[in-house]
Amino acid sequence: SRDTIRKALSKLEQEGFLSRRAAVGTIVRYQKSDYQLTAMTSFSEQMRARGLHPSSELEKIELKSDLQEEIRCALALEQGEKCYMISRVRKADDTPMAYEEAYIPFRICPNLQKHIDESTSLYEVYENEYHLKIGNGHVILEAVLPSSQLQAALKIGRESPLLYMRCTGFLENGTPFYY
Repeated sequence: SRDTIRKALSKLEQEGFLSRRAAVGTIVRYQKSDYQLTAMTSFSEQMRARGLHPSSELEKIELKSDLQEEIRCALALEQGEKCYMISRVRKADDTPMAYEEAYIPFRICPNLQKHIDESTSLYEVYENEYHLKIGNGHVILEAVLPSSQLQAALKIGRESPLLYMRCTGFLENGTPFYY
């Protein structure tokens, strides 16, 4: 009924999902999801919990000092401070599931490249090799269409929507260790 539809639209407007304007109509508002994670779990842990075998196709690992401002700020890095950038396709039972570009400060994980291979879980490296105590994380999610690079890496079509996630991970002491 019209009354039910009006109530539903009113509730969606109150929750910030819709915007209603006279002479324009009802518009879906663009809004990125913003989450505070209380527990960080790795891709490998998530896939194993689903009964799948996690693996990676390592594209590159490099030590960089010329970082975008957003990354430097998220990791609380000084200008010119070194940071690892790891690019890899994350797989479950050999099916591409995610494309990961991770940034890890050199001062927190020196010589990280020695511990990275096709089966590496970064979280396991943090805990087992560097004895880091992982705390929480802050995540921003949004739906996007894939670039040609992501289409090729994930073996998907141009119109396949992706969930784009920006995550800053923090140690128990509040130090950012991962972006």
